Amino acid sequence: MATITSFKPRSHGYLIDNILVDEYAEKIGAIGIAIYNVLSRYADRKTGICFPCIGTIAKKLKLARTTVKKYLKILYKFDLITILHRTSPDGDPTSNSYMLLDPSPEKRALRRRQLEALLTPQEGEFKLPGGGSPDDRPPCPTAIDPQSPADPKQSSSLNKKIRTIAEVALLPTEKQKTCPHPPEFVVSLPDNITICHHCYGLLDENLTLVSDLPSDQASLRQEKEEDKAPQCGVCAA
Repeated sequence: MATITSFKPRSHGYLIDNILVDEYAEKIGAIGIAIYNVLSRYADRKTGICFPCIGTIAKKLKLARTTVKKYLKILYKFDLITILHRTSPDGDPTSNSYMLLDPSPEKRALRRRQLEALLTPQEGEFKLPGGGSPDDRPPCPTAIDPQSPADPKQSSSLNKKIRTIAEVALLPTEKQKTCPHPPEFVVSLPDNITICHHCYGLLDENLTLVSDLPSDQASLRQEKEEDKAPQCGVCAA
C-alpha cells in the first residue's frame, strides 16, 4: 500500500506568491518568472532586498546579459520590483539593488495612491495657526507717538515672504526632513521618480529630499507678492 509523505520546506528555501504564476506568467514570460525566482533566492526574507549583479543572474540561468536587463525592466514595468542604481564611495557604479514588491492588487493600488498623493499638491483652504490665511496681508503696526523711541518698528510686506497654498502643500514634513532615507527603503518608479518608502519623500538623483518649488510656481509666487504689497511706507496713528 502506498504511503503519503508530507512535504516539509527546508529552512534555506524560499517561496514566491501564487499570483506570480496565476496572473503574471503570461505577461512576463518564462524568462521573467525565472529571473524573479533568482531575485527571490537572494532576497532578504524580511525586507525583500537583494543585489545580485547582472552577470550572476545571467550565469545562473545561462542567459545573455542583454536578456537579463530586458526582463528586469519588464518586472519593473509590471510593478513587481524596484531598481536602485548603487555607487561606490568613490562614485563608481556597482551592482544594482532590487526590492521585491507585494504583487497583490491591493498593495499595488496602495502604492499607486501613495505616489499620486505625493506628486499632487493639496487643495482647499489652508489655515495658519491663529486662524489666518497664507494670502492675508500682514497687519500694519500702529504708531503710538511719532516722536517716541518706543514706537514699534515699521515693517513692510515687501520684506515678508508670502506663502501660497500650493507652496505650503509642497513643503516637506518634519519626518521627511529628518529621515536618513535608508537605502533599503529608497525605490525607483517610472518616469525617473525616486521616493523613500520610510517617509514618502520625493528624492532627486543624489537621493536628497526635494524641497524646492518648481520654477513656474516660484515665478507665480513672486508675482503674487508684488501684486499684494501695499504701497505705503509708514502707517499713521
